[in-house]
Amino acid sequence: MLQAQNLTVAIGGKVVCRDLSVTIRRGECWGVLGQNGAGKTTLLRALAGLHLPQAGEVSWDGRPLQATVRRELARHLGVLPQNEGGEFWGSVLEYVLLGRFPHRAPWFGYSAGDERIARQALTQMELVELAHRSLNTLSGGERQRAAIAQVLAQQAQCYLLDEPLQHLDLRHQGQAMREFGKIREEGGALLVVLHDILWAQRCCDRVLLQFADGRVLHGAANELLTREHLEELFQCPLREMGSAGEGCFVPGV
Repeated sequence: MLQAQNLTVAIGGKVVCRDLSVTIRRGECWGVLGQNGAGKTTLLRALAGLHLPQAGEVSWDGRPLQATVRRELARHLGVLPQNEGGEFWGSVLEYVLLGRFPHRAPWFGYSAGDERIARQALTQMELVELAHRSLNTLSGGERQRAAIAQVLAQQAQCYLLDEPLQHLDLRHQGQAMREFGKIREEGGALLVVLHDILWAQRCCDRVLLQFADGRVLHGAANELLTREHLEELFQCPLREMGSAGEGCFVPGV
């Protein structure tokens, strides 16, 4: 579906990824892990066609992103940014409806079907009762759930999600990851920037480890999420803890 070939990405003179070749296929969930400042957001933006790489190419179903009409690409590729610029002064429902923009018919605005899909996304993120509230009145966690609802309403085939769990409490982290799991089960693909190793262990079948020097390792999660790799990645000692046959890593403070 989404393929990067010999991709080198830099920002501000710093190379954050060198010679990366990777394919994100249907039914796969990829986790992206790395230190703050390693360039995870910049890499995700390059994979979305929003940041021009220094070398290499990103393609969707064999067609270069730069040769694809943006509206057409948005019907297939959903992007959740870490931060949004500006303010939105409308209601939560109107905000989530923006996810339907690539699908709406020109000149006719949003259809009843678009509104139904948006309301379903609100239901998925438990925001129905807030549908007519101004988005600016929501808490940080509620706004993050609205942003996830917006990208769910897009009904894309592949999702690039930059720290979707930020600001969310444990319950809503689990809720979001369940919704992402449904996308995967239905044949969609996801690449998710995460900071919690446990979610990567539990929900991702493949991972991409992005090191501060621009090196990238990618492969099966159960092969790469080891103490050795993660200590090198985060540059800190880790302790492995677990119960009921499930282990996790925590900083060795």
